[in-house]
Amino acid sequence: MKEFLSGIHGVFMFVYLTFLFFSCSKFLDEKPTKTIATPNTLTDIRALLDDEGYVNNFFSGNLEVGTDDYFMGESPLETYTSYDRAFYYWEDQGNATYYFGWTYPYRAATIANVALESLDRIGATGAEANVLRGEAYFIRAFAHYNLSQVYCREYDPTLDNSVLPGIPLRLNSDMNGPENRASLEDTYRQILDDLQLALDMLPETSDYVTRANRTAAYAVSARVYLSMERYVDALEMANAALSRNNYLLDYNQLDIDADYPFVNTNPEIIFFGHSTDVKQVFLDPSCYIDTLLIAEYEDNDLRLPVYFSRETNGYYTFKAPLAATFSSYFGGPVTDEMYLIKAECESRVGELIEGIGALNALLVKRFKTGTFIDIQVENKEELLRIILKERRKSLIFRGLRWSDLRRLNKDSRFAKTLTRRRTNAGVDEIVSLPPGDLRYVYLIPLPVLQYSTYTQNER
Repeated sequence: MKEFLSGIHGVFMFVYLTFLFFSCSKFLDEKPTKTIATPNTLTDIRALLDDEGYVNNFFSGNLEVGTDDYFMGESPLETYTSYDRAFYYWEDQGNATYYFGWTYPYRAATIANVALESLDRIGATGAEANVLRGEAYFIRAFAHYNLSQVYCREYDPTLDNSVLPGIPLRLNSDMNGPENRASLEDTYRQILDDLQLALDMLPETSDYVTRANRTAAYAVSARVYLSMERYVDALEMANAALSRNNYLLDYNQLDIDADYPFVNTNPEIIFFGHSTDVKQVFLDPSCYIDTLLIAEYEDNDLRLPVYFSRETNGYYTFKAPLAATFSSYFGGPVTDEMYLIKAECESRVGELIEGIGALNALLVKRFKTGTFIDIQVENKEELLRIILKERRKSLIFRGLRWSDLRRLNKDSRFAKTLTRRRTNAGVDEIVSLPPGDLRYVYLIPLPVLQYSTYTQNER
């Protein structure tokens, strides 16, 4: 990790004011009316964009809490608050008051806006200023994209997305705006426009994985296009990312018995992004990996011992994210994700040989040496099913499964009803989340609505 710059009065003032706004007490008390303080030099702006606690840690716990990758035992679950239990069972009283999934990414977007406005205000030009602008556009795009996966419905190319509600787009540092939610179409257009601006300004390489470069912008663009079902565009972006970084770890070289098999210098990481939002859930000893998912891992598949630990009761728990951090999940783009996007998109456009090639290139690095047998299929649908299965197995706890469920539930071949068991007044019952349910869009937190005119999501 890079050293943080210190001793810059303007940056400290900005961080202080931002903390006041986003702290629980201030957020619930009143909405600030002043625009936040701004840095005055390129050094200040660099320090601002290097604040990893804000610009690399904005991934919402909402993207993992509701997925089918884990379950919790009922007895341990009773030790949690009623709020946490409601969240687990997809009940609105849990997510309606939970605002970190809203404030963290908007905080990052606001930091990006402060950087952009400061660069304009001081008339900054030249290579260094362009790099800073590129990083700011990247951060804003990525933050807005993460919000779109939580607080508005999935993009559907068969619908008129211009009449569907998107998110409020924060395009300046004024805490009082915007007044309204953008349309879903405008939300995605802004995200893609910002990513294109980032591509125009970012360097090919960066000194630290916590700073964006062109590979990161291509990789996030691939993720966005995949969620929009624009598979040709997603393939183009994934190929562009892989042409710059196609490195894959050989899991045979990892210490599979270690608590943290990965290190922060993991060369597969394209951009370092993570969440500390819901650590207590995913690293809790009573949080178990879905047994049907565990059964999908073959005997020689090293992803099983690398990702999970087997408990004495026979269940598996999540071991660690892709870097030696104490975050609940890693959310940044990684090369294995790009291989899987490429494999899926090649398959969807009918290039089965290319799709199989990308998938095999990944999996041979995940199995014990000499045990992997190349996948060979000639049927497009069968290949797609295999790729999607391997995508889930490889990208567990990356903040991607919720988006995948929303996207794939529109296809009857892959639609899935999620279920969780609980006892209510002594009676066992099944709680379900069927495909297309309105609860796949989280409610805007009530404290946000208290100080805005935003329309709430439907129920």
